[in-house]
Amino acid sequence: MTKPGSSRFSDVGWWFALAIIVLAAVCISSRCGGTLEPDLSYDGISYLNIAETLVRTHRLPPLEFRPPLYPLLIAPFVGAAGVADLAPVVLMQRAAWIACAVIIFCIVRALRVGVMIATASALVFCSLAGPLRYVHIIYAETFAMLAMLVAMLAFVRGCCASGRRALLWFAVAAVVSVCAAYLRPIFQVLPISLGIVALLDRRRSILQRIIAASTFVVVLIVAVGPWYLWHARTRGSAFFVKTASFSLANYLGDRRLLGKFPAKYRDIGDFYQRLFEEKPDSPFISWWEAQGDWVIASKSFTGGDFDRLHAYVGKTSSRVLLANPGYYITRWWETWKEFSTAVDVVPTGCPTAAMSRIWGRLFAQTGIWLPWAILGLELARWTCWGRRASGAYLAPIAIYLAIGLANTAIEPWPGQARYRSPVEPALLIAAVVASVGAYNAVRAWFAGVRIGSHSHRSA
Repeated sequence: MTKPGSSRFSDVGWWFALAIIVLAAVCISSRCGGTLEPDLSYDGISYLNIAETLVRTHRLPPLEFRPPLYPLLIAPFVGAAGVADLAPVVLMQRAAWIACAVIIFCIVRALRVGVMIATASALVFCSLAGPLRYVHIIYAETFAMLAMLVAMLAFVRGCCASGRRALLWFAVAAVVSVCAAYLRPIFQVLPISLGIVALLDRRRSILQRIIAASTFVVVLIVAVGPWYLWHARTRGSAFFVKTASFSLANYLGDRRLLGKFPAKYRDIGDFYQRLFEEKPDSPFISWWEAQGDWVIASKSFTGGDFDRLHAYVGKTSSRVLLANPGYYITRWWETWKEFSTAVDVVPTGCPTAAMSRIWGRLFAQTGIWLPWAILGLELARWTCWGRRASGAYLAPIAIYLAIGLANTAIEPWPGQARYRSPVEPALLIAAVVASVGAYNAVRAWFAGVRIGSHSHRSA
């Protein structure tokens, strides 16, 4: 391991490693990332509609379910070639995915890991099916993942620096993490998690920690607050996007909740009872299956526009779940387990398909990445930083836990939660550094044993 933050271009083999990563990423994305004609879903079409409106009117339309940054990124390409030719958008997303592999290399190097292991980490990322899946889909996930990794790199560099330079890196991390939030709303917890980690970094004085954490809080409020205020002024309620309330309503469509609705919302509980009787084999009924009848069945909702419906659904879902905390915590835990242990496999024709299946079975199905990362990071801090906590090592696992737990807290459908929060790279980085830390700890222990035995014999 090298000096903290010493990922200089002068390192031996740095440029060769970078060339290998870029070449492998280009080949894999070209072979496995699909054609230059992207897949379109309802979400992708809505993004394109927003981009078309932006190009035509030079202003954003009212946004309810989509944050604005991704349409702004693809609008120039839509304006130049129209929606009939989206190849430039796919190429841009491939470039962003390749950049993710390079940044993973830089993060691992900044965390005192050697060039060879850092290169292997980037190549493992290239074999992960989840991030690769988004490359040829009109989704914001690839750019959100890139922003998350850039913010992580800036944060790690800040942890390795001191004085004004550290604050500058923290400010960069805060700004980029807010950009990630404007791509995927769940990433609003990213600057919060980084601020908490900065506050826990005992390598700095209390004042330095408070200033670093405050940087993330201030940037988040200044950058995200106006978006909430704009919606409050124009739509009558403060919100970022209107997916949270309807996602939370998915928690109500579970058989275990039947008969447990509060008296005020018993009509909605009776409605779900009838739906389950019509679908005896279904353990779960989503909000999207029940949305129209859900409102009609409710005697509490007196009608109104879509904004009132959004507020009503969010309030109703929250109160039902607050009345059943045991069910909510159990379902949240089940969703989290499935979210964190699901297996995504690259298509068979991809050269990394076999490797993807190995990683999927080894790390996902057995669920060992998370506990191994937590345990190994403790060993990494002991062997690399002494026994005092380091924000640089805590950041990857903190990001993964914060985003994953926050997402599953409002979305009990693991498939939805996974595609909304592409945080696999954070867990990969944590697991790699943990493995190196564990190896160094074992090596140091054996070295100590040998030295002790030699001293004993000499005496």
